[in-house]
Amino acid sequence: MAENRALLERLLAMNIEAEKPRMAPSAITEMVLSFFSGLCIERNLKSGKTSPTRKIENFMTALRSL
Repeated sequence: MAENRALLERLLAMNIEAEKPRMAPSAITEMVLSFFSGLCIERNLKSGKTSPTRKIENFMTALRSL
């Protein structure tokens, strides 16, 4: 599982780096992975009233400014 997460992290960082962000791709990668881990936990707990789609859209808007 750790190997798969490391691979996911590398691939995600490469995709983020391709967009030439102002912030370090590794930092953005950590934020993305943390966000989606939290979103999965929320969905499994059935908590939160905001729709997941809206949460993702808001998160992506914030990321684009980095």
